[in-house]
Amino acid sequence: MGSSDIRSNRELLESRAKELEYLVSNEQENEGSLNAFQQEIKKFVQLELGNEEMLREVLNRLIERVEIAKDGSIDIHYNFKNPLLLRA
Repeated sequence: MGSSDIRSNRELLESRAKELEYLVSNEQENEGSLNAFQQEIKKFVQLELGNEEMLREVLNRLIERVEIAKDGSIDIHYNFKNPLLLRA
């Protein structure tokens, strides 16, 4: 194995290492978003539905906006990454 082969393999390995670091970083970010979503849902589930003010506050923290298309389809925009889409 010549020095050019070694250099080429090293560059390939360094490139793969950067790619893996990026994937791990994204996975950690996704996991953080999922944990945040789960915590907000736990708070939501524990609320008494009769407390409208608290319910409104939790929904405002979870959801940025809701769009309803002319065809009736609904698109929910969360205040953070939608963890349901991250695992798909």
